[in-house]
Parts: sequence; C-alpha cells; structure tokens
Amino acid sequence: MSDEYQPSVYYDTNCIGARKNDKALIELKELHKLGKISLEQTNATGDELQKGYKPGRKESLKYGTSFGPHVSGYSQYSGVPSDKRYNDDLLNILTILWGKKNHKDYTDNEMSDARNICSVVWYQGDYFITYEKALLAKSEEIKQKLRIKKPNVCKPAECLRLIKNHWQGENNL
Repeated sequence: MSDEYQPSVYYDTNCIGARKNDKALIELKELHKLGKISLEQTNATGDELQKGYKPGRKESLKYGTSFGPHVSGYSQYSGVPSDKRYNDDLLNILTILWGKKNHKDYTDNEMSDARNICSVVWYQGDYFITYEKALLAKSEEIKQKLRIKKPNVCKPAECLRLIKNHWQGENNL
C-alpha cells in the first residue's frame, strides 16, 4: 500500500452505527485507524446525527467532520463569492435526485441527501459511501451535470475495492 495517497471517504448516516457486521465498513474503519484513509462526515451528516440518529452519534465522534458552508435552514452561507455556484449545484443535485419542486416541498431527508453529495463535491472528496439506492443510481448523472469526476458515490464494498485497486496501480479515481 502506498503511503502517498490517502483517499478521503465521507459517509452517509446509514453507514455508521447500525451496520456493525458489514465487513467492508469494518475494514474501512481499520484503514482510517491506520492513517491510510481519511474517514469523515459532512456537516449535513453531523446535522442528521444531532437530530436523533442515535445508532451513529457516539461512533461518529471517532471521525472528523468537514465544515463547508454554514447552514441555516436550507440556505448555505460561506462568505465567499461562490455561494451562488454552491446553491446552483445543490439545486441541480436536488432536481436529479428528487425531481424539480419548490424548495419548501423537498423533505428534510431529501435536502440532507443532496447537501451531503454537494458538500462532498465541494470538499473535493474522493468517495461518498452510502446504501441509499437513489444516491447510488443517480451518481453518474450528477457527475455529468456538474462536470466533475469525483466523488464516487458507492457502497462501502465498492469503495474499498476501488481504493485497493488504486493502491495496486490501477488509477481509477
């Protein structure tokens, strides 16, 4: 394994706390402990955990949190000129995932899913691991719309496979 490349892996709330026997998640957590990968949550995941997702709250304290734009309700504030672009990206992701709606008609979960993906894009993360079928099914469409190559939105086992392949010389990020 190369010590030069440390992939950034962000996780969805459905990948923390509740799936204690998932072998790929166990191995990803071990790679994090060894300093081989960065395992983090977005501020959107942190918000979900604080709102009451108890299975992951305690475990999440073991991993870092990346803070992007400040969130107040559904508005993003970061104090930089790119706020409009972030909001445009968020709206594009919402539309791809859940269809075009009035902003207030998206559920909290829909908003959180879109904020997670948008945050990982803006953090320039390599991977976002999830079991959410809608996110997995639409990830390539999101990357095409935003004209980006990453993050790879995938299940933990696929993430682990891609990381190992990269370390073995198959540069496929």
